[in-house]
Order: sequence, then C-alpha cells, then structure tokens
Amino acid sequence: MIIRLGILYCDTLSDAVVANFGDYPRMFQRFFDGSHSEFSYRVYRVQNGEFPANIQENDVYLVTGSKASAYRREPWMLNLEVFIRSVVEDDIALMGFCFGHQIIAQALGGGVAKSDKGWGVGVRKMNVLKRCDWMQVPLGEFSLLYSHQDQVVELPPGAVTFTGDAFCPCGGMVIGSRVITFQGHPEFDKDYMRYLLGVRRSVIGEAATEHALRSLSKPLDKRPVRQWLEAFVVQALDS
Repeated sequence: MIIRLGILYCDTLSDAVVANFGDYPRMFQRFFDGSHSEFSYRVYRVQNGEFPANIQENDVYLVTGSKASAYRREPWMLNLEVFIRSVVEDDIALMGFCFGHQIIAQALGGGVAKSDKGWGVGVRKMNVLKRCDWMQVPLGEFSLLYSHQDQVVELPPGAVTFTGDAFCPCGGMVIGSRVITFQGHPEFDKDYMRYLLGVRRSVIGEAATEHALRSLSKPLDKRPVRQWLEAFVVQALDS
C-alpha cells in the first residue's frame, strides 16, 4: 500500500537555502523515505492559497513548520485553520510539527503564545509522559532538534499531551487516533540547524545560540520517532 501524504507547506525559503538543504517538503520526504511503508507526496503552498481540490486526494496531511506565528491570524493562516478543521471532521489522519503543531492546536480550540522562557533551540530531550500503543520503540525520553519561541499553552478539547518538559509542557499531543503533533523537528538535520543558529544569532541571543551549538554534539532519535509516526499513520488508516 502506498500512503498518500499531502504536505501543507507553510513557509518560503530562499533559493540558496533550498539549494543547500532542500525546502521543508523535501526534508520531510527524506525523513519518511526511511520508513518501511511507501509514501507518495503532494505539496501545497498554503501561503499562496494552494489547497487540495478534493480533501480525499490524500490519506494523511502534514502541516510543516514556519517562521510565522500562529497567533498572528494572518489570512492564509485562517484559511489553513478552516482546512485543518475539515480534515479532522472528515476523519483523515493529520500530523503537525512546530508551527504545524501550534496551528493545529489553535484551529481545534487550543491556545498558542510566545513563551516568556525564551527560545528552545538545538538538540533538546523530551520526556514521554504517556506511553501509546504506536510507540513500538518504547522510550522514556527522546531527543530532536528544536527551534521555537512560541508554544501551545492551552490544549484543544480532547487532546492529550504525550511528551513535554518543564520548558515546553506540551511538546506533543494526540487527539483520538487521527491527529498527532510534535513541537520538535524530526525532519531537520544538524547542518541546517547550524545554519539557522547562525542567521538567527542576534535574535536568539549569544548565550542561547552558543548553548544550542554545543548541544549539536548530542545524538538524535530521528529513527524511533519516524517509526512512531509511521505506526500512528498505519494504525489510523487501518482503523
């Protein structure tokens, strides 16, 4: 079975960045290409008003990260929120990462705000707060790359937090058997994170940037997280 993945691309990267690292859809394609399941991909540039002509043309949707803040409620974000609600109402599987995690929460009745704790950047370790049956690789904690200042501060109705820590209490959530989100970036690699830290140094701050750069020596848990996501999607499609 081929899993049809519709990627809702929520940002625009420069030609130089795309040439060196790929855009966010390409990063996710590289990430999921290591799965046991076979994926096909369709990309929709939602900032430009691109959405599927038929919501059923994909088995699962993925909302990418973005430099935008979900609580700004720009017109394209409002359109995306309407589409997210339609996906959920039609019982289609849905994933979101970083900005995607946040706008899914907001679209479904939760809250997002800029954290007064500052930036969460670099390799960060999150605790598993709830063991789920799709966690076929059982971990008590896992490490991913992070780059965010905004956070989900209020869960939408029916959501359950499955990972988090003191800095980011809602590091990921599930809603039923169809919606899963992560604050982290399993699609990022360390070279791209070094680039981001370099261009955002003045915004993030010298101390936080240097701490994040040092964290890049730590290992990532991309493979088990990919296995979790694949298992979640397969379970959603089988149920």
